[in-house]
Amino acid sequence: MWVIRLLSILTFMSCMSAALIAPFFPLLVKEKGVDMVYTGFVIGSNSICFIICSMCMSWLMRHFSRETLVVAGIFLQVIQMVMLASLPLIETGSTFLALSFLSQMASGVGSGLIVVSRVSLVLLYSKKEDQAKNIGEIEMMTGLGFIMGPLFGSVTVWYGGFSFPFALVAVIYAILMPTISVGLHRARTQFAPEPEEAVIIEKPISISDLLCIKRYSFALFT
Repeated sequence: MWVIRLLSILTFMSCMSAALIAPFFPLLVKEKGVDMVYTGFVIGSNSICFIICSMCMSWLMRHFSRETLVVAGIFLQVIQMVMLASLPLIETGSTFLALSFLSQMASGVGSGLIVVSRVSLVLLYSKKEDQAKNIGEIEMMTGLGFIMGPLFGSVTVWYGGFSFPFALVAVIYAILMPTISVGLHRARTQFAPEPEEAVIIEKPISISDLLCIKRYSFALFT
């Protein structure tokens, strides 16, 4: 199904963007004369914002469509790319750190919007017998994105300097954004299933109930 391919491309781009900074950001930090201890905090702020955003997604998906949240996530990742591309132009250490933190926070929130929404969309648009296969495809693209991010970043930095990979990814995102936006909203009208009657759960689900589910326990462990 074409919408699954679209989500796969989006997943690859999102994960590659998140991993793009890893190999050479510490070198720029050293060049700017900023204490290297901040490198871990800057990169870690991405994950912290991702976790916080993911925890808020239940509320967000009740107020906004999943397609809208995905497009918002792409927009935030484009902002991250623009901020990172402008880092070499910053002279003062405090401004450099502030922009670095803001770029990673934008990426973390953007990734949270995309990741949670894309899983929901895969389940929504997949036939029941294809759900496991389609989720597997999406997760494969997640791994490929994290592998290709540092590789792509290293090659493009060597070729065009620190700003080049981020500017290039921002341009690719800008080209893809209209296609992804239109495609997801078209899929919503074309493939969305009919609404079903609400299921009434007599007993609230507890943490111990969840831990008895093998898949949940394994996911929590990993």
